[in-house]
Amino acid sequence: MNRPNYLNEIKSRILSAASDSVFVATDFTDITDKKTASVGLSRLETDGMIRRVLRGVYDKPEYNEFLKEYVAPIPDNVAVFRNIGKKILLHVGQDLGKPFLE
Repeated sequence: MNRPNYLNEIKSRILSAASDSVFVATDFTDITDKKTASVGLSRLETDGMIRRVLRGVYDKPEYNEFLKEYVAPIPDNVAVFRNIGKKILLHVGQDLGKPFLE
C-alpha cells in the first residue's frame, strides 16, 4: 500500500506561491487534515523553507539577490488569520514575534 506524501504536496503548493505569501494549516485541508498540515508546516519551517511569524502562521520569505539573503516582510503587509478573522498588523521596527492584533 502506498502512503500519500502530504509534505511534498504542501511543499509544492508553497513553492508555487509568491514570495511574502502567508500560510496557515487550514490552507491545506484539501490535501490533508489540519493537524497533519500543521506538522508539515512546522517541518518546512525547521528546514528553512518558510518562516514562522506567529504560532501557526508562516510566510514564504523573499530572497533579495542584491543582499544575497532573505528579507523581512514589508511592514505595510497585512496578514489575515482566516481561522479567527483577526488581522495581524506588522509595524516598522516591530519584532515579528510580537505583532499587534486588531
